[in-house]
Amino acid sequence: MSQRIQPQSLFSRRKLIGSAGVALAAGATAPAAEAGQTATRTVPRSPTEWLPKQVRRGGDQSGIVGAPSGGQHHLTSFISSEAGLTAARFEHKKGWAVQIKPSGYRGVPICTIHDLRMSVDGRAIEPNTVTFVYNNTSYRLDQLKDLMGMQWWVFDWATLFVPGEMTPGEHEVEVRMKYANTYVLGEAEMGEKLRLTYQEDEVALLCL
Repeated sequence: MSQRIQPQSLFSRRKLIGSAGVALAAGATAPAAEAGQTATRTVPRSPTEWLPKQVRRGGDQSGIVGAPSGGQHHLTSFISSEAGLTAARFEHKKGWAVQIKPSGYRGVPICTIHDLRMSVDGRAIEPNTVTFVYNNTSYRLDQLKDLMGMQWWVFDWATLFVPGEMTPGEHEVEVRMKYANTYVLGEAEMGEKLRLTYQEDEVALLCL
């Protein structure tokens, strides 16, 4: 004699939908303590809070790594008014120097820089007398075109050294340069004119 086995449980679509409804209802019933909590707004931290420390790159005292904003490293400044116009000594030569850096928010490929011109009180400085010092290395201006793959970052100051005497007092210093525009074909120009007081405390430019 064959024995008919009755299934112990059968799942229908109606039961599945009902079970899902019970689960949703249970989830919606949160404990009173949790339901009474209000959402808290997280205030974003300043970059100076999560940076390990302030660092100094290329002579920029207010430069902060990882936080490129105008108030932190003077993006709009091309000539350093902090370093100013200083007496300098380079390779046993006495002279004077100013510091410059890119004034945009991205660096400049050094090999594209050309037509870098300086003047003091309207008097042009002979380009072949200018020494470009960057990353503790010195270059003549006509050597910049050969520095393929070297980027001049917006945090880093370069020093322009000119041999010769500088009279004490205030002077009008102008520096201008042209370089390749990395966004579109063509060239761009960067420059600034500032009145700086000559500082006679000599600064030694060391290129190891």
